[in-house]
Amino acid sequence: MGLGTHLCTAAIMGLASLAYAEKGAAYVNGCVWHSIQPVNAYDIHWKAGSTGDKCMTLRGSDASMNVKEQGLTCISLSKVSVDSSWDCYFRESHWGMSYTAVGAAYSGSTSSKWTTGPFNSDITLESQSAGTNVCAEESHCTRTYIEWDNDSNANLFIVFEPGKVKKFPNSESIESEL
Repeated sequence: MGLGTHLCTAAIMGLASLAYAEKGAAYVNGCVWHSIQPVNAYDIHWKAGSTGDKCMTLRGSDASMNVKEQGLTCISLSKVSVDSSWDCYFRESHWGMSYTAVGAAYSGSTSSKWTTGPFNSDITLESQSAGTNVCAEESHCTRTYIEWDNDSNANLFIVFEPGKVKKFPNSESIESEL
């Protein structure tokens, strides 16, 4: 075998290994943000995954948490990852999550589009509740899109703002706090 054959074989093996590497994987955390301390503590039940999920290998785990402080409260929903098999390789992956509060009249949901390539993966929130964002660290941010390096097992924080509502288009402001 000549040098050219060895290089070609190495290139093909390298590309094949990319196809089987864990891509589009992230540890997802469900979070709520309160700009002021809630009047009463309450529990939140998180639902990881939804009936609209497609082309996802791992869909996370349901969880519950107690909210009683001002600021950010988060809990891990475990690992979520796209299905990068040939059946899904060129299709969009979708994953949803939601929460329901017990002891307060709050609930929220989001669906998200996940894409992955040879080097990077990303998430874009879609149809999310008012004030919902995705952050690359445990913080209150204003982003609906995050990109990360493959094989880094990124941490994503999907942050909801209980009580945030969208107003009708003719209103003075787009969003308001209840």
